[in-house]
Amino acid sequence: MFQREKAETYTCPTCGCELKVENGELRCDEHGIFFAYGPQLVVRAPEKTEQTPRVVLPWENTSAAWI
Repeated sequence: MFQREKAETYTCPTCGCELKVENGELRCDEHGIFFAYGPQLVVRAPEKTEQTPRVVLPWENTSAAWI
């Protein structure tokens, strides 16, 4: 059975610079925190201060397109 090798370094998907490993997180000084999702994919981590966006319910929408 073949096993993929874990990447030693990751690059920022926005600017291409090498991401620094700090406390188990991948960090770009300019673009924030990322995490490895598989051996080759890097995904932006959710911001801790970001609130969940409020979902607008159909009757709260000002357009009458749903009627």
